[in-house]
Amino acid sequence: MNEQNKNTNLNNNTNNKSVLGENEKKEYTFDDLFENKTASVEAPSVGEYSTGRSWLIIGLYFIIFVFFATLVQIVLITIPGMTEEYNSTEGIVRYLEKNKGVSYASINDYDLLEDKGNIQVLDRGGYYYLLFSNDIFSEDQVFDEAFIREIFKEGKFVLDEIEIERIENGGDKEKIKEWLVFDGEDFEPTFDLKIDDFFGFTKEAGIISNFIVYVAGIIVLVVLSVQVLKTDFKVLNKKFLPILSMLGMGYLFMIGGNIVSGFLSEILSNLLDYQADTSVNQEMINQMLTSNLAPLMIFTILVGAPIVEELVFRKAFFSLIKNQWVALVVSSLVFSLIHIVGETTFAGFIINLIVYGASGAALGFVYIYYKRNIYAPIFVHALSNLISVLVFYLFPNLV
Repeated sequence: MNEQNKNTNLNNNTNNKSVLGENEKKEYTFDDLFENKTASVEAPSVGEYSTGRSWLIIGLYFIIFVFFATLVQIVLITIPGMTEEYNSTEGIVRYLEKNKGVSYASINDYDLLEDKGNIQVLDRGGYYYLLFSNDIFSEDQVFDEAFIREIFKEGKFVLDEIEIERIENGGDKEKIKEWLVFDGEDFEPTFDLKIDDFFGFTKEAGIISNFIVYVAGIIVLVVLSVQVLKTDFKVLNKKFLPILSMLGMGYLFMIGGNIVSGFLSEILSNLLDYQADTSVNQEMINQMLTSNLAPLMIFTILVGAPIVEELVFRKAFFSLIKNQWVALVVSSLVFSLIHIVGETTFAGFIINLIVYGASGAALGFVYIYYKRNIYAPIFVHALSNLISVLVFYLFPNLV
């Protein structure tokens, strides 16, 4: 009996030592304990593209918005009612509404315009009207031959320290030389720019083209970003108050960007002697919002642009460029460039480069601030665009 107890105790001691040995191998290192605790509290990370996927996303974006967009426009040209010819006089009227300038148009061409615009018109007798922007000339200004010569003589025309552009009407050259000075003397009028008749798409065609291209962009880029979108959505705080806070904070970033860009634009406008104006891109959007197909344009503005542009200019660029501040600068610059390709003057190009660059930088800050979760800039971008659309419809005088 005693011998049996001894054997039992011996077996128990052996088992205890074996268990103790296993425990020593598994548990008794401080570093292991520390690492396990750290891993248990570490927050899940957001999704990132691989380098190859980043290049693919960026490349496909430009393929869709350059080559595919061109293909869509070629198809639309063949459809009746999608194009129209614009009169040079109409183009001049639109230009003078936004810029300080003076031009002319035949009485017949101007009177035939459906929308005569918000400009000043002077009938000096004869074949032409003199057209000029509001608030350039005083009410008691005498438009005699001497003053007309002063406007169109060689060199710059400056009035109250502001340079006034002289615009040649490319669609009407018939009698302008004689009419400008009345007497047919040897006087060659000087112009700063020329606006011709041009052929282009209707507003409706532009809306349809934008809608098709952005829908294609959404489908292609979302399919390639499914895993990234799932990962970011999983770690997104989806409660109401955090989302509301994110929108509010993000929009404050946007306002800050607008303040900075407005300040810089004012400085550059003075240095370049240029009246800062609505960008060509924004002017086109405003025109499309007045169309019967405006709902399609609103979808593009509120859904298409935020999803497509944020996947490309935030997620793809930041995944590709490892230094987030370098990525911020590069993505903001490219984001700005794609929005100002239609600018016709150097000053307008530079000023609007800053305006759109500031918006891109603000969205980049939102992306960084919210731990590179793509839903943050998408939501803030959509909110910013929504507010712009509401302002356009509710307070048109502010646009």
